[in-house]
Amino acid sequence: MAKAVHGSKSTAVRAYFSKNPGASVPEALAGLKAQGITTSVALVSKIKYSGNRKASNGRRGRRKSVELNAPAPKKRRKKSVRRGAAAASSDRVSLSELIGAKELAEQLGGVDKAREALAALARLQ
Repeated sequence: MAKAVHGSKSTAVRAYFSKNPGASVPEALAGLKAQGITTSVALVSKIKYSGNRKASNGRRGRRKSVELNAPAPKKRRKKSVRRGAAAASSDRVSLSELIGAKELAEQLGGVDKAREALAALARLQ
């Protein structure tokens, strides 16, 4: 093993790929063997293909610690909504909305003109 040149096999593989960025894994193995470094295909391919990854913060895969005496969190139940109740709540119009609609109809020249304007607006969206 030629540890004195690069320090470790991983650093030797990284150095080879920094000098030859377009090299394939078999080419890198042959080049390293010519330098007197024998390594596995798995190590070379791992270094070649994981070099672009962002460094993790070390928290990946850890579970949150749970206090021993803490009560278990309660599961939330989904509230069932009746079909009629959901439709009825969306059909309600407030008094201020009705007054605004009346003012719009007056500005446009009547309810029929307001309907035409709203239909045109709906086609645009």
